[in-house]
Amino acid sequence: MVKSRAQNAETPEVLVLLISAREWFGAALRAVLEPEGFSLLQAHTRAAALVALGESDPDILILDQGLPDGDAPSLCRELLAGPLAESTPVIVYSPDLWQESEQVAAWNAGAWDVIREPVRSALLIARLRRALSISKLIGMTKLHPSPETSLLDADSLRLVFALFEALAVRDQRLLSCVLIGPTVPSRGEESVREREVTGQIVLNNTRACDPSGWFGDTDVAILAYDTNTTGATTLVNRLAQLASVELGSAARSTMSAGIVQVSRPSVASGRAVKLEPFAAAREALAEARRAGGGVRVGDS
Repeated sequence: MVKSRAQNAETPEVLVLLISAREWFGAALRAVLEPEGFSLLQAHTRAAALVALGESDPDILILDQGLPDGDAPSLCRELLAGPLAESTPVIVYSPDLWQESEQVAAWNAGAWDVIREPVRSALLIARLRRALSISKLIGMTKLHPSPETSLLDADSLRLVFALFEALAVRDQRLLSCVLIGPTVPSRGEESVREREVTGQIVLNNTRACDPSGWFGDTDVAILAYDTNTTGATTLVNRLAQLASVELGSAARSTMSAGIVQVSRPSVASGRAVKLEPFAAAREALAEARRAGGGVRVGDS
């Protein structure tokens, strides 16, 4: 069932591990993927998937919702917490129209994307290549996380921003820059607790393909690729609600956020990286704080 990529060393292929009990789905994917330079392995159960991951090193996973021995969100969470690197894209598939709550469960479990029927071949290939591009960029950055929260430090954040901006230019995709932090930052020991809470909530409740890092002492920056301001607002509202539970205050008064959508990103090769979108997000965050909390969308 499982073959090592070393067996195909002469022709490096993108190795896709499909975790699905549906034989027809595997056959259909193989017919679409192999002409495009992908190699497909299929594991039919959760247990077989764990064995496959021990014997191979897939570049990307496609996880079927309809497994006989587990649900997709639980398995996604298990794999990312164990044998699978966070930079490995996980795409969840469902042949049926999911309820919104089920899709949210997949996102919260760490899925990079959710696909449903009908699966369009060209669109699927584009989504896979986009996920692989982001995964490669994450690996290229040689990230240096902040030791107390594992979020990126300022230098890594600048590098990631430049890479993601270049990717957005190439693929003509949106890139949303988000800044979130306490509406009224505390001082002393309480500020340390606020920083820890904010950092952990962002780290645990954002996609692995959306890097986050510290932008100042109290604020966290999130790069949401292929996400507009509506999607980014939904994200920060969820983060604010979680923070309100941890910090014991009303969500609106506890956290504020500024969002900027980079509609037409541009990168000039050889020039120093400028963070105009983050500057605009910082101003939007300041406006939200002056208003007593909430979310503000700025202009890039």
